[in-house]
Amino acid sequence: MLHVFTDSDVILGGDSYKAGDEIFAFIPKDLLRRLQKFSLIDTHIYTVDGSPALYRSDTMSDGTNFDMTLVFGERSGGRSYWALDVSKPNPAEWKVKWHIEGGTAGFEELGYTWSKPFFTKIKTGTSTSKEVVIFAGGYDPMEDGFPEGFDDQNKNGKWDTGELHGVTVGGTEGYDKWNPGMNTMGRGIFVLDLADGSKVFTASYGASDVTTGTERKYAMMKYCFPADISLIPLSDSFVLMYASDVYGQIWKIRFDYGAPNKWSVNRVFTANPGSNLGSGDAAAFTERLTP
Repeated sequence: MLHVFTDSDVILGGDSYKAGDEIFAFIPKDLLRRLQKFSLIDTHIYTVDGSPALYRSDTMSDGTNFDMTLVFGERSGGRSYWALDVSKPNPAEWKVKWHIEGGTAGFEELGYTWSKPFFTKIKTGTSTSKEVVIFAGGYDPMEDGFPEGFDDQNKNGKWDTGELHGVTVGGTEGYDKWNPGMNTMGRGIFVLDLADGSKVFTASYGASDVTTGTERKYAMMKYCFPADISLIPLSDSFVLMYASDVYGQIWKIRFDYGAPNKWSVNRVFTANPGSNLGSGDAAAFTERLTP
């Protein structure tokens, strides 16, 4: 469950609560089927595992209370993000605002939702702007298999000739310290309209680069993005984002309302996964870190 507690004595909806009382709990519907597994004593069940984030708008839809949205992912629990409308003081009036799930149309790349949501505004016209929520594509459990284990038959703690390695999906028949190919999900950055969860801008993996429009594709964006995005909202006209994938590629996403294409995406750093590049190798850089 997502749990909400009071931090002081309060009356809500005619009911009195003490500080620390629970006033709200929510079980995402995509996790309901997992409840039956809590009886398995040898299995740890992940459910609502992500960090929530709260955003207060400047608007008041009812003329009394500021519009407030609580967004959270399920992290190891699943591939969903949920947005709850928590504007009303009475939690009995809270409701689901929108929900997206990885693997569904338009969100095929959304992996296990490890990335914490962040909020900002982007300019949409001379005197208009849009509130958005931003997060990375998440985690691919394929990575749990790297580096690949081996059958340590003589129990000496090291690999010896003749001892067999496990082969992770995506790996090779030999021993792989890291994923030599690519992930199958989580390879992207998402910017959604906070009002309804619709896509405003995405950058994700594609067999060939698509560098225009609001749904960009990049052949080198082939690894998942479990980490939080670094968001720098300088204004609603100019927003910077930096995102790092699981193998240390750093991507810079820029929204510039005054630019012809408004959005730009560049890979600004490549680390040395698998130790196949020298540390600080000049070939690792694909763009200077310019403003």
